[in-house]
Amino acid sequence: MRMKPAYVTGACLLLAGLFMTACSGEEVPVADDQPQVDAESGSFAESPPVPAVDELVSSLLSGGAAKLRYDRTGPTPDETGRERQVYLEMLDKDVEQAERLVSNVLLGHDYQEVRRTGDPDDVHLTFGKQGKPDLSVRIRSRETHSNLTEPDARSSTYVTYML
Repeated sequence: MRMKPAYVTGACLLLAGLFMTACSGEEVPVADDQPQVDAESGSFAESPPVPAVDELVSSLLSGGAAKLRYDRTGPTPDETGRERQVYLEMLDKDVEQAERLVSNVLLGHDYQEVRRTGDPDDVHLTFGKQGKPDLSVRIRSRETHSNLTEPDARSSTYVTYML
């Protein structure tokens, strides 16, 4: 099927307009319900912000202690809200060492450990701070979580919180 010249011209003008807008440096409005991505960090900036989680991820990655598998937002499992999920593979860190690293960063941001369950190979922690969403942390050993992709990973860490 051949396109009529008017359609081709219209499509070209639309693409040129989009290109000019993108290159102009001006912000393009985004729908309120869409997560906004910080171009420099590639992280989602949704309300409420939790700088402690961003610092945790940044410090673990820059220090070579972890490899990021994903950092995503989406509906909660029961689809009653939205949550952020961060999944890290901890390099050469067992569950105890990973827990110590995670706790140090979160406690440094005035979070308090409010609950701890599980066993030595599968630890579930909840951290709370007034005015911020609770942070759910799960740290599992390689033996408990066998689908780790990094050969040097000895444990995995999940951090989840409601948006």
